[in-house]
Amino acid sequence: MCSRPWCVYDNENPPPEGHLLDFSFSEGSTFDADAVLVKGGPNTNLYDYRPLGGIAADEELHAPLNPENDQLYDISHISFCLGEADYVPPNNGA
Repeated sequence: MCSRPWCVYDNENPPPEGHLLDFSFSEGSTFDADAVLVKGGPNTNLYDYRPLGGIAADEELHAPLNPENDQLYDISHISFCLGEADYVPPNNGA
């Protein structure tokens, strides 16, 4: 799970092992995900949240299906396209 306000995966900080990715941004974050790209094998899945105005969390994102064995490719790369969130701070009685 991506528990940091942003996710950068590289050789020192690899993506999660396996086939499924969950992410969430902290409550009160000033940004959200407009899109997430999940690569595995030779292809990439695009999860486009722009029609929703961006989102702060999603579950079970995955790389494409391997047509040779009908299994999901392992995740090799993840990219987040971030946008400004429509966060409204609590009123705190004011």
